[in-house]
Amino acid sequence: MVAQDKPEAFTLNNYFNPKNIWIPQYNYRAGWFLNDRWSFSLGLDHMKYVMEADQVVQLTGQISRERSATYATSADEGEVLLAADFLTYEHTDGLNLVALDADHYTRLWHGADGKQAVYFTQGIFVGPVIPRTDVRLFGEGLNNKFHLAGYGAGAQVGIFALFSDRIFLRANLRAGYIELPSVLTTGKAKDRADQHFWFVQENVVVGVLIGRTKAGARAGSPSTSPR
Repeated sequence: MVAQDKPEAFTLNNYFNPKNIWIPQYNYRAGWFLNDRWSFSLGLDHMKYVMEADQVVQLTGQISRERSATYATSADEGEVLLAADFLTYEHTDGLNLVALDADHYTRLWHGADGKQAVYFTQGIFVGPVIPRTDVRLFGEGLNNKFHLAGYGAGAQVGIFALFSDRIFLRANLRAGYIELPSVLTTGKAKDRADQHFWFVQENVVVGVLIGRTKAGARAGSPSTSPR
């Protein structure tokens, strides 16, 4: 099944109005630099997943006439059109990955005064996925409650640029795998979805380093923990 995300256009109203702050796709993260090479952080990736309508997919299994007279089939395999009266499926109140990240920093350049620097970063992440899934199957369904449905894990690479010793800009590419063995669907106890997929996420992050610089830290190191 083919699905896409659902980004909001970047405007001050969409991303900074308190009434709209939970609507766009967003990322929040806080962490600690252990030294000038390693950091650990915990954050929320509020992604979205929307099934493309009217696509043809391969069906395995059977649909009983009691569930749908229109789409009932006795064949074990075949193709089916996912029309609106068959299935709509999305995690639009969040494909929420709560991830613990571990990142390594390699310094590429630093300024003479030690307040500017550029680093190459690489890391891994893992954590639970807590989506709110909106499903309609044969006309039955609802926008479900938030539910622990599985987990996600992956790796990332990027550039970390430090300005004025405190302000940083980070651009990274994040790729991973999500396994969801227990997705709520129509609201009936016996109805659950099981899905897995790969994802790629591009982030541009602005942040602030807080706390005191550790004694003996090298010029341009990001060892002012936490962030």
